[in-house]
Amino acid sequence: SSGINAEYGGSPGEESPLTEKEIDKLITEWVPEPLVPVDALEREPVTPIIQSKVGKFVTVDGVECLNLATMNFLGMIGKQEIEDSAVASVQKYGVGACGPRGFYGTIDVHLLLEEKLAKF
Repeated sequence: SSGINAEYGGSPGEESPLTEKEIDKLITEWVPEPLVPVDALEREPVTPIIQSKVGKFVTVDGVECLNLATMNFLGMIGKQEIEDSAVASVQKYGVGACGPRGFYGTIDVHLLLEEKLAKF
């Protein structure tokens, strides 16, 4: 096949750099293709509304659906004891970007967890 240089005056198979004029012409003639089909831009976007707690199943726009994107692999969502404990922990310790002892020091829950794991 003829290379781009052949199209712009070079010989087929000839490997030579494009001239500034050829580069400018390519840039001027280039028309980008849309990343999204044009008709998609004209449609009103549909935003699904989640109307329940996130778990194995989730209600979306009034329809119960299997949630294939859940992080509830331990099944803790929806358990009142877990939610109450989480709220109490946030109220006592606050929140931050991370919680390793090396960054924030040892706190009582670190020691409690170690003790419970050792007894397990």
